[in-house]
Amino acid sequence: MPTPWAENADLVARFRALDSAGVVGNALVPSSPPPPATARLDSYGLVWPDLTALAKEALLWDMGFVRASTFPDDVAQVYTACDGNTNSGSSMASIAVSEAAFLASQANATVRTCAGANGNYTRQENAHGMFLGKVVKCAVPLLPDTTPNSYASMWAQDGLDATTVPDPRLWRHEWHSIGFPSFLLFAIHTVPAQFTETAWGKCPATTAPGSLIVPCTVYKPGNFSSLVFSPPNTEWCLPRPSSAMDKWLTAIHDAKTNRDEVKPAVSTLTIVLIAVLAFLLLGVIAYVCLRRPRRPRGDHDGSQSPTSSYYHATRPTLGTGSGHGSSQAKQTITTSSKALNAFQEDPYLCSKRLPYSSITYSRMLSKGAFGEVWLGTLTDTSPRPVAIKRILDAKRADAAELECFADEIRLMALFSHPNIVHFLGFGWNTLQNMCAVTEYLANGDVSGYLAVHRAVAYDVKIAIGLGVLNAVQYLHTLDPPVIHRDLKGRNVLLSDALVAKLSDFGISRQRIADETMTVGVGTAFWTAPEVLLGLKYDASVDVYSFGVIMTELDTQHAPYADIKGVPSMHIVQKVTGQDGAPAPLRPTLTRDAPAWFVATANACMERDPTRRPTISELRDRFTDALRADAHI
Repeated sequence: MPTPWAENADLVARFRALDSAGVVGNALVPSSPPPPATARLDSYGLVWPDLTALAKEALLWDMGFVRASTFPDDVAQVYTACDGNTNSGSSMASIAVSEAAFLASQANATVRTCAGANGNYTRQENAHGMFLGKVVKCAVPLLPDTTPNSYASMWAQDGLDATTVPDPRLWRHEWHSIGFPSFLLFAIHTVPAQFTETAWGKCPATTAPGSLIVPCTVYKPGNFSSLVFSPPNTEWCLPRPSSAMDKWLTAIHDAKTNRDEVKPAVSTLTIVLIAVLAFLLLGVIAYVCLRRPRRPRGDHDGSQSPTSSYYHATRPTLGTGSGHGSSQAKQTITTSSKALNAFQEDPYLCSKRLPYSSITYSRMLSKGAFGEVWLGTLTDTSPRPVAIKRILDAKRADAAELECFADEIRLMALFSHPNIVHFLGFGWNTLQNMCAVTEYLANGDVSGYLAVHRAVAYDVKIAIGLGVLNAVQYLHTLDPPVIHRDLKGRNVLLSDALVAKLSDFGISRQRIADETMTVGVGTAFWTAPEVLLGLKYDASVDVYSFGVIMTELDTQHAPYADIKGVPSMHIVQKVTGQDGAPAPLRPTLTRDAPAWFVATANACMERDPTRRPTISELRDRFTDALRADAHI
């Protein structure tokens, strides 16, 4: 029997039913509600902690607040069609698009039928967003790139089982094509955060839930108007609060009031006993203080004054530095982030902390989606040139970005390998100014070096590749293993002797899969298809990326540089096999490349991860090739 929620966006009713059944919500919700939600709670005499996780989700949904990225506090306002002459839109419960409306939106629309826990449900297979945009019932603002592009369906019926909690989240659906209109829309996917959304053209695995997917157009698209299609003669308003949510808030208020009324009163006897005990305790403290010998004035033996004792007790130090550290105490900066607080007090990391005054910035060397690298000077011992990495200005106030950068520093501090850039330390005067300091390599990165030096011998290229493999094998054999996940020519630096040194560990750990697209298509060209499609992956993704680096070493150009006039997103769709071609697109190599090199690169870039060679096998091939060259 089909689930009653197949085409039903009444998540308030659904969340309350789950709450009544004793299901505990584990979705990602903001630490504090948006101001309009706070005002609504105020009208009921409630605050955010009064609500269960499911009630919080329900309130956010009812008011059109939906998470727009991996960060719980990043919510976007959803608008619904204005209701007649009123200033409010229709309820969020009404925004789902039915299968009938989806199929009627365009002549060639098709669906794929999937088996769910409560019966069959359907997901969009063939459709164009230009036509789908004309039947949607919601709109969202033009969201930034932190809302990444999705490779899942743009529309789907709900396939969640009866006890699974929906976790609404917005994803971008943007398509650029040659000879056919491009489009941009967003869609609300309700798959729980602990699961990966199923790629387009597939059904979820039997162990994975299938989410309701609600397409929305763009509210006030501005310069993107040519890509956005909306229902004709439709104005967008804030969604109308539902009576169902009002009733739930009333029930929460009543329950809170009843709890307050039944709290047992403190008896008079209890109050008297507490007062007597407090009086006795004060007497003991006074006696101890009067008996303590006083220190003569002017006795400076290096001990702390009462004021300094209080200061150190309330502001815990990171300890005094030695070697690279400062001789002065390094104070922690208390934050609401447990991860950042723990990072500051890690004893091993404390030994790597540099005085911020010893770090001088000179000029920017490179800039990415999350950070920038500067040439600078470190004067902790004798002045020397160094590379300094820090977070972009626009992201320094983001606690999540600071946590990611702290994780990167923690990783770099643990690494010790000749083919990994040497980490010298890190420093800050405020956490927002935190920076990592590494050795400076004047030859720059592999991509830049190959672009300038066109006559690089092939044995040098093979040696560079072997250096990368040595570094990756080191990472993969750590406990726990580290997957770099961002291998590309620009993240491999070269020493004066052209020794390859791996850098940039900003997304080495499981930094939520959507960041692959957030960092831009430039990174996507090196990224394994399973990551681009949001599927589960393992260390073989680094093998795929190494295969793309091999094409860089051979051609001395970026991958797909020979493809002109094709939008980058279209290339990505060809790489992942979403364009319907019999074989996925891969970078080409030159005719002069050794046969073994071509075969190895193609094997690394296999669509099936299990068919890719291991890092150990690759090291053997590159080592044998270097030995063979040495005997020629």
